Amino acid sequence: AFEQMNKNIGVVAEAASWAKKLGRTFVEPLYCRSRVAPPFAAVAETGLALAVRVRAAHDLRGVDWTCRGQEKVPLSAARDVRQACRTVPMIWDTSRVTDMDYLLGACWSDSRCVVSWSFNEDVSNWDTSNVKSMVNMFRDTAFNQAIGVWDVSQVTDMSSMFEGADSFNQPLNGWDVSKVKSMYEMLEDCTAFNQPLDRWDTSSLTDMSYMFKYATKFNQPLNTWDVSTVTSTQRMFEYAYKFNQPLDNWRLDKAKEIKYMFQGASKFKQDLGWCLDDDVNQNDAFLRTKCEKTSCGVEGPPCQAP
Repeated sequence: AFEQMNKNIGVVAEAASWAKKLGRTFVEPLYCRSRVAPPFAAVAETGLALAVRVRAAHDLRGVDWTCRGQEKVPLSAARDVRQACRTVPMIWDTSRVTDMDYLLGACWSDSRCVVSWSFNEDVSNWDTSNVKSMVNMFRDTAFNQAIGVWDVSQVTDMSSMFEGADSFNQPLNGWDVSKVKSMYEMLEDCTAFNQPLDRWDTSSLTDMSYMFKYATKFNQPLNTWDVSTVTSTQRMFEYAYKFNQPLDNWRLDKAKEIKYMFQGASKFKQDLGWCLDDDVNQNDAFLRTKCEKTSCGVEGPPCQAP
């Protein structure tokens, strides 16, 4: 069973605060199965490591770990890090966390996947009301738990949030995504995902590129989405083999590129009726679709947009 430290983060505003003091990006908070060498890790009995990339042990001073039923372990010296709690279920106070980037995803280093693991625990009780970024949060995990009750109303970036989470297929339609600007690669390679998303407020989105690439089962209505601020939809449905939904209500007024948008989406056959400026990159947007010969109803000037 998955076991991890119970972290009281009341003393920090972000999960990444230790690294941010140094102007560095916080990565590897939970997710390396291989042991990370002390003093930079607290290792659970399962061998799962909690790690931060910092320059020296003294960068951890002032941060406390608290185990329920056990005394507080201050990280005032390097040796204290190795004494953090080892047998407590993962119940975190996340009420002040603003950054959950990479929090549960596979172990990545220099854009290369070095470790993947089968995280699939219930985190539905997490308070995410102050989180602003969830980049790569569940990337390449076996995660498939209900998180539809999460408050994501402050999140602005969901890039690659579920990328490669090939078991994930949970309802997300109740999420308030009205502040999200990027869903780049959000559900890429989510080969099991096929949930309704038609209630999402996408009015702040600018980047939807790669969003459903290789989401091979996805085929849900999206025609109600407001895409008026989107600048890129490149490869959005690339090789989403089953997708075949009307998108004729979309107005891509600010789009700069739609290249490869439906490439390889072999069932797609819709009359989009879009009118796009000449400078919009449409390179192979409809290659290997059933409406390739007609560009799926997309025109350039002169044309009359509805």
